[in-house]
Amino acid sequence: MRPKIWKSKRLLAGMFFFISLMIGSFIYTIYGDQTIHTSDLLMYDEKGELVGKAPFSPIEKPPFGSDRSGVSLGEKVLDGAKYTLIIVFVTVTMQMVISSIIGLILALFVPGLSAWIRKSFAVFYYIPPIIWVFVFSYPLFTNIELFEGNMIKAVFYQMLVLVIVFLPMLSMYLCEEVRLFLKKDYIVSAKVLGASKWHLIHKHVFPYMKRKLVLLFIQQSSQLMMLLVQMGFFSLIIGGRIESYDSLTDTTKIISLSNEWSGLIGIDRNELWTAPWIILAPVVMFTLSIFVLNMMRDGIDKQIIMENNRGLQYKKTTSKTKVDLPKKQVFIK
Repeated sequence: MRPKIWKSKRLLAGMFFFISLMIGSFIYTIYGDQTIHTSDLLMYDEKGELVGKAPFSPIEKPPFGSDRSGVSLGEKVLDGAKYTLIIVFVTVTMQMVISSIIGLILALFVPGLSAWIRKSFAVFYYIPPIIWVFVFSYPLFTNIELFEGNMIKAVFYQMLVLVIVFLPMLSMYLCEEVRLFLKKDYIVSAKVLGASKWHLIHKHVFPYMKRKLVLLFIQQSSQLMMLLVQMGFFSLIIGGRIESYDSLTDTTKIISLSNEWSGLIGIDRNELWTAPWIILAPVVMFTLSIFVLNMMRDGIDKQIIMENNRGLQYKKTTSKTKVDLPKKQVFIK
């Protein structure tokens, strides 16, 4: 009996959270995006007296306050939610598809190369991913004009970097999982009976790995979000950035083109000591999203354990049940 993970309430609640956040972000972009370009530097009370100036705290301008331009941080994180979630889920989907193909090829078609490749890519286990992202993103700093004015091209390049960073570890993990699965007795028996490799993939490997891939997808999404937080502190802004001159302060301010959450961290990281709520707004959204992803993973694990225990109990009850058959009657002549 295969566990039906879609019955998990935590999984469904997490999916509802991300879908609602995505829909709300698109609705805001369509109907309310014009408000994000307006700023209120000064705040007045009902009597018309000045009571404060930007940046406003979360108490003065809930739920997250405002930045130094007076723009609501709640609107900014809502506007950038769709970009962040799309980048995370599309990138992880690309990682899973490519690494699954590589893992199957190494485990089924060229098993002799898996040990050599594992040793060659062992360095990826010891160097933090943020270092690799910083190295591969170097063209964004040396050739800024290469992506200037083309946000889609910049986002695609950065997503490709995020795929490459996790690809060796994921491929080796999936290769090892498939290799261990192929050692099971019924798989060995299927090989002896003449089952082709494509038959093994379609009938055995894919049904076995399907549940693991869902768990791995959620886990990788959580790890990628944590990496995006680190990228923000290194000012690796996804989607590009522009420089805007502020005549009031006579300074040049960096503005994210997409309001993606890690970009909001990167452009305002220096505000941590003066107006910490400016940087905490995207950090809180990242934290909440990672919490929901972990909740979804725990819900799937709990559902699997519950249904496995239910299956074991069913087997025990059926094995203990005895069926009384009618005795044969012997007639003596």
